[in-house]
Amino acid sequence: MPNRKHFFPDKNDNAHRPNWADYHFRQVWHEISDEPARIYDLRSHYAVRNVTRWKGLGYEIHQKLLYLSRSMGHKELSSTYGYFNLTPNLADKIRSCCEDSFNSLLPNLPDYGQAEER
Repeated sequence: MPNRKHFFPDKNDNAHRPNWADYHFRQVWHEISDEPARIYDLRSHYAVRNVTRWKGLGYEIHQKLLYLSRSMGHKELSSTYGYFNLTPNLADKIRSCCEDSFNSLLPNLPDYGQAEER
């Protein structure tokens, strides 16, 4: 389905309800394993696996991040940036390639590591 709008479209090429994937995942998972698992675990694994493979990339990391974000259904790139916390080897790479744009996505919080002057 190369022209689909959603990863798992319904018969009308619309998105399913949020619990649709969870329901079907549980049905299939219980057929193949007694181990506990959640569909969210697979989403996280998908994201971390992709991000981990980006080691050694330069500026094309922006395109890959946008694609990953959209493939996961995130409306904001900042939602996808959370997965970089699970792949610490890339945090330095992001900072070196695009620290200004990276910082613009994060809120400007005070540095609580230093005592504030009164």
